[in-house]
Amino acid sequence: MALQFENPWLLLLILPAAVFIYYTTKNMIKMTHWKKTTIVVFRSLIFLIIILLLSGFTIKLTANTATTLFLIDSSDSIKQKKQGEDFIREALKNMGRNDEAGIINFGENYAIELLPIKNPSFTNVQTEINPSFTNLENALIAVQSLMPWDHRKRVVILTDGRENVGNGLSQVKYMRSKGYVIDVYPLSPEVGEEVQLERLSIPESVHLNEQFEIVVDIKSNVNTSAILQLYSDRLMTAQKQIVLNKGNNQFVFTDNAIKGGMVTYRVEILADADTLSQNNSLSSYTYVKDIPEVLVVQETNKASDVLVEMLKDQMNITVVNSKQVPAQLTELLKYDAFILTNVSADSLSNEFLDNLETVISHQGKGLLVTGGDNSYGPGGYYKTTLEKVLPVNMDIKPKEEEPDLALILVIDKSGSMSSGDFGIPKMELAIEAAIRSTEVLDQDDTIGVIAFDDAYKWVVEPKKLDKLKAIQDAIGTIRSGGGTQILPPLKAAYDAIKELDAGLKHIILLTDGQAEKEGYE
Repeated sequence: MALQFENPWLLLLILPAAVFIYYTTKNMIKMTHWKKTTIVVFRSLIFLIIILLLSGFTIKLTANTATTLFLIDSSDSIKQKKQGEDFIREALKNMGRNDEAGIINFGENYAIELLPIKNPSFTNVQTEINPSFTNLENALIAVQSLMPWDHRKRVVILTDGRENVGNGLSQVKYMRSKGYVIDVYPLSPEVGEEVQLERLSIPESVHLNEQFEIVVDIKSNVNTSAILQLYSDRLMTAQKQIVLNKGNNQFVFTDNAIKGGMVTYRVEILADADTLSQNNSLSSYTYVKDIPEVLVVQETNKASDVLVEMLKDQMNITVVNSKQVPAQLTELLKYDAFILTNVSADSLSNEFLDNLETVISHQGKGLLVTGGDNSYGPGGYYKTTLEKVLPVNMDIKPKEEEPDLALILVIDKSGSMSSGDFGIPKMELAIEAAIRSTEVLDQDDTIGVIAFDDAYKWVVEPKKLDKLKAIQDAIGTIRSGGGTQILPPLKAAYDAIKELDAGLKHIILLTDGQAEKEGYE
């Protein structure tokens, strides 16, 4: 027999209760001793019962008979099943005379090998289960239906711990709270040559006709060759003959979004040296958006003709005059991006500008503003909504008032940057933009350049712009290749620029955005 309390700290209420009873008894001067004693006893019993109830007091009767259920893992990852069978046979020999034992065999499903009985006999596992997966949770649920309620309950789990279906840990916690004693006997898996797919990374969404990267991470404990296959909606679209090094490996496929809607991708690996096949396939998906809708606003006819000609194959373009631009929020929400081609602020209505700020700042729409004699400073953008949403300042300061500038360029050189529209690789455009940005800096300004794929390096350590040609030549050496990890180089740029002594500090990221999905908070 055992006494248990759910809230034992509430037993401290006995002290103030005793003080209360003592002081109220002192006032019973005119009562007889017998009557006073009776009142004290009854009050004490009432306080004690209330405090015991509040503290969750229970009396647990210990059963004389113990029942033990052995759960033996027979999934494919267990190559030494005999180790578990030997343990069970030895444990059954040491059972108490009144105790009972049973055996459950499990993988994806479970089978009752032996019902709980006294003096059980066991040689080896005879029942059959699906060995392709390991579902401990189902086996533990079965234990609760087989275990006699009035026996001491013990469960022995024989497994390698590689559960890949269900949540056995949650069941273990629940059963322990119900008085089950649960022990684990670890079975040593046979460690052989093993290749497994770790992660399949695909953009959450892409636009129709967009080219994007599919990154496959593979872990291997052996140097070997393999065939890596990519399937799109059950159709194999690419295949690579690869060489795996011991440790972590990464490979990149590129694909084009040729149809809209949800597209499922699967990768499979066929390695020359491998043991388990269950970890050789991974699936993921992306959502292909329709061709983006773009609103082009121009103040004069034909101002946007060249731009529209360049973009019309990749997006649906609507061209309007600045005096006829739709201003209502519901109308603007139809578009994915907006292009203002040499448009002055005075030619646009306040309602349009206010709603344009809303869809850009809160809905994530895109905005491109081209320069000209009617835009930016000459276009009256100063202290308008357009100046607020644009990353530039329209207030031109005198030269002597301009503070020193520190600029760090973070350039994506991953494999996806080798592709591009109109035959122009994105890598070349990024290099050109980086070189042009150095030409507008003064010699007193500071420049730094980081190039990155799945790792990063400083192409130009932060320095004064005293040797412009050498800096531009260094930027020109950047070549594309590899995966994409944006956050580490951005952090390195931030850590570097915050230590620089400059009045203005800017970090510019040049990338196609095909990178990790988390961590930007």
